[in-house]
Amino acid sequence: MQKIMPFRKKEDEHSDMKQYTRKLLQHRANVVGRVLVCIFAIAAICFGVAQYHKNRSYESYEVISSMEHEDTINTRYEEYGDYLLKYSKDGITCLNLSHEAVWSQPFSIQDPIVSICGPSAVLADRGGNQVYIFNESGLLGQVDTLLPVQQVVVSRQGVTAVLLEDSRVSWIYLYDAEGNTLLSAQCSLADTGQPLSISLSHDGSKLAVSYLQISGGAANSCVVFYNLGSVGDNFVDKIVASRVYEGLLVSRVQYLDGDTCVAIGEEGFSIYEGAEIPEETETVLVEGEIRSICFGSKEVGVVCEQDGEEPYLLRVYDERGGLVLEQPFSLAYSQVKLSGDNVIVYNDTECIIYSKQGVIRYEGTFSESLVNVYSLQGRRFVLIHPQRTEVIKLK
Repeated sequence: MQKIMPFRKKEDEHSDMKQYTRKLLQHRANVVGRVLVCIFAIAAICFGVAQYHKNRSYESYEVISSMEHEDTINTRYEEYGDYLLKYSKDGITCLNLSHEAVWSQPFSIQDPIVSICGPSAVLADRGGNQVYIFNESGLLGQVDTLLPVQQVVVSRQGVTAVLLEDSRVSWIYLYDAEGNTLLSAQCSLADTGQPLSISLSHDGSKLAVSYLQISGGAANSCVVFYNLGSVGDNFVDKIVASRVYEGLLVSRVQYLDGDTCVAIGEEGFSIYEGAEIPEETETVLVEGEIRSICFGSKEVGVVCEQDGEEPYLLRVYDERGGLVLEQPFSLAYSQVKLSGDNVIVYNDTECIIYSKQGVIRYEGTFSESLVNVYSLQGRRFVLIHPQRTEVIKLK
């Protein structure tokens, strides 16, 4: 006799399907969970290894690559993204790490000065009348000024601010990347004050100027912020904020990014923040005479003199004024710089490399003169000597 299977209710079939789906989802969740655990474990290991190498001290190094070249005594180098800018009185050259020329621009000037922001760079003849604007592909624009150049700054887009002055009057000009005039402003000690320092925000939308002003026989400083965009159109002369520092000399203003600017005084610095209208948010006072100032992508480094066996004290602050590093040292340095995740202190033959946690990553002397040192990724650094460029790895 043929066995007849009973019909199943639709409710039972639906229940089985729900149970199967639940088990399938649970299985997938378990697989995803195991994968995520593995990914997090690998990431934690990689992070731990990176932190170990970042904060480890090294006693020597190996030369990964070396390139011979000949430089004059006046040749200088600046970090430029993944490249180097090599410049002198005779011209400027963009070099890759193999010391091969990416582009070159010849000229004849007396005192070259350079400003770099992201992919843009500007070179000018201090005391002369020539300004050259570049990006990573080469020359974008050129300006011939009527008055002698004193300072230049550039934004990421190539917008360039130039401070011009002679014995009678000062002018601040703003140019686009092709060298066309965007704005100009006349300055005088009797009216606005004598401009001491200028800085552009990285997006080119704001200009900070520190003016020296004389009032009642006393010297004061006035930090003025100009908004160069549509917001500035609602204010007289595009001035959206200002602050007078009585009896203090604010020798330098410096934008760290598009919104944060630092005003350096004799006793410390003030931090201004604001996307459109900057406001003073923090004042940092330092002990001892300020000997050197350096800037990173988001940090300020200050070296002060102090008494004792170690006559210098290095402090590094973040963009909000928080103390990141405090490090005494005794090296009779000529340069201090924030480069990557490191602080590099060096002179003609000696170098100390600190991590931002205060660990001495490397300390040593060199048989050849040092022109410049800067960080690559991890343990790799570039040493520039007068006749040789070396890429090294700490070990």
